[in-house]
Amino acid sequence: MGKIPSLSKSVTSFINQGPYFSKENNLILGIKEKIYTINAETGAIVWTHEANKKIKALVYSEKNNSLYLGVKKAKTLKVLQPATGEDITPGKLKLRGTLIDVRPDKDNNLILVETEGFNIIDPQTNEFKWKKSFKIDYLDEVIPHEKGLIAIGKDEKDGTISLVDPNGKKIWTSKVKGYAYYITPTENGVLYVSTERSNILDYDKGKDVWDKDVKFKSIPAVTLMSKKKR
Repeated sequence: MGKIPSLSKSVTSFINQGPYFSKENNLILGIKEKIYTINAETGAIVWTHEANKKIKALVYSEKNNSLYLGVKKAKTLKVLQPATGEDITPGKLKLRGTLIDVRPDKDNNLILVETEGFNIIDPQTNEFKWKKSFKIDYLDEVIPHEKGLIAIGKDEKDGTISLVDPNGKKIWTSKVKGYAYYITPTENGVLYVSTERSNILDYDKGKDVWDKDVKFKSIPAVTLMSKKKR
C-alpha cells in the first residue's frame, strides 16, 4: 500500500487540490505533481497519477463522474476516469494559453479559464461547447451568474468586465479605470472596486448605476453581505 505525505500536519499545508469523493466513494486529492485516489473504507491507495509539472487545477464532476486535470504550462486539459485513473481525454481539449482555473457553473457544466479566454466543457461529451473561446484581455476570473457569465480582466492601469451569454456571445463589455481588485454580482448589477473608483454596472448594458463614482484615497477593505444586501 502506498504512502501519502504525513496527515499529522495541517490539511491545508500539503493538499493543493481537493479533496473530492467520487461516485465509487474514493477520496481524490492533489499534492504538488501527484493525484492520490484512496479507498475511503480501507485507506488503501487505489491508483496514483504523476504529472510532469505542478497540478494547476483538479476538478471532479459528479454529473458525469469525470476528473479534470490541468497542469502548469500544459497545452491540453486531461480528463481521467475516477475509478481507474484512465486517460479518457477527447481530442479537442487543447489550451491556447496558460490554465487559470476550471470551475462548475450553475448548470453543472465546467468553465475552463485560461489566459487566452474561456470556454464551456459539455459534461456529456467532455468537449468544448463553443467553437471559439471568449477572449478578454488580462483574463483573471469568470463568475457564473443567472444573467450570464461575468468575465473579469485585471490590468494594473485599466480593467475590463464583460457579460457573456450561454452561447459565448458578448452581451456587453465595460472598461474599469484602475486595477479592479474586488468584483461581485449584486441584485442591481456587477459591483466593482478598483484602485481608482467604485460603481455598479447594470446587467442590461453594463452602464454605471450610480450617477457618481465612489472614489478612495487608499484601498479599502470591502465585502458584500448577501443576506442583508449590504
